[in-house]
Amino acid sequence: MTDATPLLLALLRRDTAEGNLPHFGPEVWQGLFDATPNDLRPYLGWRLSQLLDVAQLPAGIAGPFELARRGAAIGLLTRQAVLRRLTGALDGAGIPFVVLKGAALAHLAYPEPALRGMGDIDIWTRPEFLDRTAESLAAIGISYSSRMEARRATASPMKQDTTRIFEATGTSVVVELHGEVR
Repeated sequence: MTDATPLLLALLRRDTAEGNLPHFGPEVWQGLFDATPNDLRPYLGWRLSQLLDVAQLPAGIAGPFELARRGAAIGLLTRQAVLRRLTGALDGAGIPFVVLKGAALAHLAYPEPALRGMGDIDIWTRPEFLDRTAESLAAIGISYSSRMEARRATASPMKQDTTRIFEATGTSVVVELHGEVR
């Protein structure tokens, strides 16, 4: 299979517009999905639909990217539900916080929030609010993650660290609570 990296980069370039995509042969297109990192597949599916008539693509190219977009949309719904519970609990407890990184960028920098790949939800609060925040999260079913804690490289106990890792019960959503921005 031919290296599809130049095609991937051409599709991601901001100055690539409808009609000015360089020509790539079918063998390069066939390698595009595998050349695309998992977290970029939903965005690339959207981008393909903006740049090209996907019906004109070689057979089998658009479908996997569309499935990635749909899967990302489902994941977004789950994360948004957790984020709504989390923000409601913290607002209700009078705890100041900021949503960071992927969850914020998804709404600020992407044409559709589901197009931003995300492994977790990051929030920040001042260090003096870490314990109250952890209690508020636990009260709504977002509790310390024993699975994620086992992966931590640091030896300090969770309650002494300025980053605490939680999981929303019944979901695969991980929440990272930060008491300082690194």
